[in-house]
Amino acid sequence: MSKPALKKMSSQNLPSEIWAQLYAAADTMFALEPWESIPPDILLKVAHPVTNEPVYGSILGSMGEIFGVSIQYGKWAEYSLMRAFGEEDEELLIENAHRISSLKIEFVRKSELSSANKERLKALAYKPKHGSKGACWPTIEVMKEGSVPCPPDATDAALILKVLPCFNSMVQAMDQHANGDPDLIPEGIAVWPDGRTAESSVAWDEIGWKPFKSVPEPACEEFQLDEVTAARLRELPQVNEQLELDAFAGLASVEEGPRPFFMKLGIAIDSRTQMVVGLELGTSGTDLLERIAGRLLVQVVSNLKARPKRIMFCQKSLLQALGTVADNLGIELRHQERLPALEKARASMPEHFGV
Repeated sequence: MSKPALKKMSSQNLPSEIWAQLYAAADTMFALEPWESIPPDILLKVAHPVTNEPVYGSILGSMGEIFGVSIQYGKWAEYSLMRAFGEEDEELLIENAHRISSLKIEFVRKSELSSANKERLKALAYKPKHGSKGACWPTIEVMKEGSVPCPPDATDAALILKVLPCFNSMVQAMDQHANGDPDLIPEGIAVWPDGRTAESSVAWDEIGWKPFKSVPEPACEEFQLDEVTAARLRELPQVNEQLELDAFAGLASVEEGPRPFFMKLGIAIDSRTQMVVGLELGTSGTDLLERIAGRLLVQVVSNLKARPKRIMFCQKSLLQALGTVADNLGIELRHQERLPALEKARASMPEHFGV
């Protein structure tokens, strides 16, 4: 079994003047201290300046653990956020975190800064801002679809400098309206007005409000199997066996970098014997679960030298991604809310494996 490659995302070095602008925008947010006045059941929404897709901001710090803002975008961000906030289940957001592009601005103690952040702030002669939490220093980090957190590049910086002033303006308007009473701020999504530039400010009555509403699950990439391999597998006999198959992501410790990245793994279990018949590791932080599940299916059929009659999935996205290949091989796919044998296998795995 090959060891998954651990690669940090490449990021260009931003000019010092761009970093200064990013820190200035962060300082404006810190001065507002939105974690003191904005309820945790609020999302801030603006349109992406290039793609026009939704960009969401959520305030961090209502529980007093970390302070800052998380900015999320991409087709999986809206789907996962609507489920998590609408159904009040953070697990629904965590399960798709590896699919989401996110930016995070966090305020920490100086002792928590990385050496790179300390050097950059020192070069800019940055002075920490003081608030109710004392002196705090800003950190800005990017996570794109399962990769190791890294500094922003020019594209990330441009997005932050467009959306963060909008978030700051909406927070200020909400704070002034509530005047210390968070019950005056409705639960839901605060929407930046159409056509309003990031350089302008908004008043309370200009903010649009929308409820948390589920959106369709995004279409997944269909797993492709070359015809030579498909023909070889079709020649294998079919047996009256049922497998449970799943692929998932979890935080796993790594030797390099300050934080973990997403370990991805696929497991196949024989439903009758409850034996593990296949394992497939993700090859990188951005390896899609659909590809892992597809490779695992090929691996299992090849190793067993037989095509199982049926394979059960609990994730509809995986069932969808493998539908064409399964039809080609004459394997029935079914959705099942729970996979008992696979759940037992996962429960027996070491905690440090991250899944």
